[in-house]
Amino acid sequence: VMRGFVNFNNNTVDFHPFGKISTTGQPPSPPAGDYDLVLKNASGSVLSTISFEPDELHADDPGVDPGLGIFLIPVVVNPNIKQVEIRHNGTPIGSLTASNNAPTVTVTYPNGGEFLSGNQVTIQWTGADVDGNTLAYDVQYSKDNGANWQTLAVDHPSQSLTVPLSELAETSLGLIRVYVSDGFHSSSDQSNATFTTPNNPPQMTLVLPFNNAAFVGVQPVFFEGFANDKEQGALPGASISWSSSLDGFLGAGTSFYITADQLAEGNHTITATATD
Repeated sequence: VMRGFVNFNNNTVDFHPFGKISTTGQPPSPPAGDYDLVLKNASGSVLSTISFEPDELHADDPGVDPGLGIFLIPVVVNPNIKQVEIRHNGTPIGSLTASNNAPTVTVTYPNGGEFLSGNQVTIQWTGADVDGNTLAYDVQYSKDNGANWQTLAVDHPSQSLTVPLSELAETSLGLIRVYVSDGFHSSSDQSNATFTTPNNPPQMTLVLPFNNAAFVGVQPVFFEGFANDKEQGALPGASISWSSSLDGFLGAGTSFYITADQLAEGNHTITATATD
């Protein structure tokens, strides 16, 4: 995947680290436009050309500078590709040349057999590049021995990543995979064997009633909330129990209501408890 930004104001290109993905089919080509991605071999001969149009970023998007367009173009891996050039209406506006050697990476923790515990885990690896290029890392987690992968970080600059353990679903078949890119070349490594993570408690969000709300007579008091579990996803209403500091158990579910005259007079603290 070859990617970066085009600056429309000064007609320049900022390449971001290329990476590799595995797919069972041919990824779709981008819509054709006024720009070309030109792939060359070591001697500068053109191997192929892909027409595209950068996807313009809007100035009102958070953290976005106006006048930028992003491109992300899948290219079938070819070891003969050594140079990449971006052209606008036929005029070169940026290029990137591969270094002589690909970088290497080795996952060191968790690397197999561990039982993770505590509130967080620091994933560790070592990366190296004999050409001295700046390296960027993508970090992924699998809970099913590599059948599916969850991305934890992209373009990470250092050789460790600390994540809350609640980000990793419970499993005894956990793996970590790290991709490294020197900007052009990339390689990867994963845990030598599976590791174990604990079950995570669900996260409960109480929506209604609002803090300091007041109710009288037959006015309805609405109770609403939802719970999400890392292992099970959204929990059903039967998994959520509601209680009052004055009246005890009130009911179960994601939403229901009772009238104020059914509650004891006074200040209530409402607790919603989710159980996975």
